[in-house]
Amino acid sequence: MRSPKDHTEELLNLSPTVLFFRLSVPGIIGMLVFGLYQFVDGIFVGQFVGPEGMGAVGLAYPLSLLNNAVSGLIGAGASSVLSRSIGRRDMETRQRLFPAVFLLNLIISGSLSIISYVYAPWLVDFMGGEGLMLELGVIYMRTIVIGTFFINFAASSNMLIRAGGLMKEAMIFLGSGAVLNLILDPILIKTLDLGIAGAGAATVISQVVSLILSIIHFNSKKTVIKFSLNIRKIDPKHISEILKIGFSSMALPVMAIVEIVVAYRLLNIYAEINDVIALGTIFKIFSLLLPPVWGIAQGMQPFIGVNEGAGKRERLLHGFTVFTVYATVFTTALWAFLAFFPRTVTGWFITDTAVLDLIYHAPRIFFFLYPVYGFLFNTLILLQATGRAKQAAIFVTLRMLLFFVPPMLIICPYFGAIGVWLANPIADLLSSIAVLIALRYFIKSIRRDQVYV
Repeated sequence: MRSPKDHTEELLNLSPTVLFFRLSVPGIIGMLVFGLYQFVDGIFVGQFVGPEGMGAVGLAYPLSLLNNAVSGLIGAGASSVLSRSIGRRDMETRQRLFPAVFLLNLIISGSLSIISYVYAPWLVDFMGGEGLMLELGVIYMRTIVIGTFFINFAASSNMLIRAGGLMKEAMIFLGSGAVLNLILDPILIKTLDLGIAGAGAATVISQVVSLILSIIHFNSKKTVIKFSLNIRKIDPKHISEILKIGFSSMALPVMAIVEIVVAYRLLNIYAEINDVIALGTIFKIFSLLLPPVWGIAQGMQPFIGVNEGAGKRERLLHGFTVFTVYATVFTTALWAFLAFFPRTVTGWFITDTAVLDLIYHAPRIFFFLYPVYGFLFNTLILLQATGRAKQAAIFVTLRMLLFFVPPMLIICPYFGAIGVWLANPIADLLSSIAVLIALRYFIKSIRRDQVYV
């Protein structure tokens, strides 16, 4: 069994191509499996509950994004602190980090859980839910929020495992929960007749199991960071650094919530109920397309952070290029399947042929520029892992608010739902141009050994 020291030396010395297969391939598998939580829920709800259930899960999707925001805020920030401390051989920081992660999860997730449960009917109604779709959406949301703390603590803990370069272990822990979710979904939804509440309960139970496995790992000899709930060890400067760096990861799903709310409101005004169902289906497809991209980026994160901490910046830039090339090849392959077989993919969620005939084209338009996602997400992780919180936050805000929402507002009043479908590729194109310009200056600053501002 390799020691934590062995993992550090590999991150500092092995070829980036070798590290891609050691870090990002397990990351892809792990995050794909993680994406199955939403993906499988969508399939089983669509098959066993019906189109209204599918729409209801889509209406509750912002809650999943809020959980992603919290786990990203804490997990991404702590991961950056951890990986750079590994590169600096800073043992004290590693000893103080886990209690900070626990406390932040407890406070933020606890608050989110209470607020979401109380205001669930208003939130689902605001998203455009009505009738049976509103009723089912509230049931699903309230079931999920009961386990908010466990969901977010499991996710942020898994990020810490990945930050230490133990991608295979992180994949196994995520995978175990996802397999359990796959088993529990049909049992709870259909066999025990819990309906849409069963889908939510399956997700919560599975995440609790993932968390337990992670805690066991943090008590083993293999980990680079030990399990501890001793809040007296917390250093306020670590809390501050976690929140600053993690803000961009939090902003990504929060801004996405803004996008989703605007999209649903516009569809309710300018489109038909089938278009609302189409948007819910797009989110389910996104739950399959996003995890592998994020898995590659997360696999790259410990490489970037450890080499930044060790001052090996030319190696850092070379590795970023290698990881991004592989990411682009991977996203292009996934995009090709969706582009050539959109009806097949959409049909995984929609069994009503009449509805399927009307909406199957929407995902193909929405994800038209999906191949650039590897480049965009890798750049975000590059900024986070090197501690450049401000630049990461600016990048996310531009992509989500300035480049996405205005096109929807301009196009929808004239062309209806097509405005929502086209807004995403427009935002992807503008984001790619902006990131290319910013990355050019970032690389220059790295090579001048200066902080990029």
